[in-house]
Amino acid sequence: QSNHGSIHNHHLTQWVQGTFGAQQTWSLYDIGGGTGGLFSLLQPIAKGINYRCVDVVASEKCTKFDGENPPPLKDLQKVDVVAFNYVLHHAGDQTLPLLRNAVPLTKGFMVVQEDLKGATQLQARHNYNHEWAGTFRGDREWKLLFDVAGLDVVSSSFYEPD
Repeated sequence: QSNHGSIHNHHLTQWVQGTFGAQQTWSLYDIGGGTGGLFSLLQPIAKGINYRCVDVVASEKCTKFDGENPPPLKDLQKVDVVAFNYVLHHAGDQTLPLLRNAVPLTKGFMVVQEDLKGATQLQARHNYNHEWAGTFRGDREWKLLFDVAGLDVVSSSFYEPD
């Protein structure tokens, strides 16, 4: 079992609904969004979403980018939310540049959901079975990275799998 899970999706959807649910439109830039799963999760609860997505592999929803420099948005100066949804453990040494390069793209919110460093041998094994070359960090290191990137942690939730 990884740290991915319905408990985190529940926290995220609750926050999105409370923050953007009543708005006609809001914008989200999903960095490392794969096939657009975050759009599928959020669109039913906050219908006015203007969704943009980039990934190192192009898909139907996401355009390709270099993995370090999210391309600027041509028609929007900034978005309401920049999201990294369970992707930064794949980024390794590019994590800090990605966070820093995303700061100018947002009006104020950056959402990071991530697999954390395993607290037990079994949890660590699950992480590395998912991504053998992954960089799994603990809560303390994430807070330090956010500080170095110039980000303030407004809210944090932590889920410890069984």
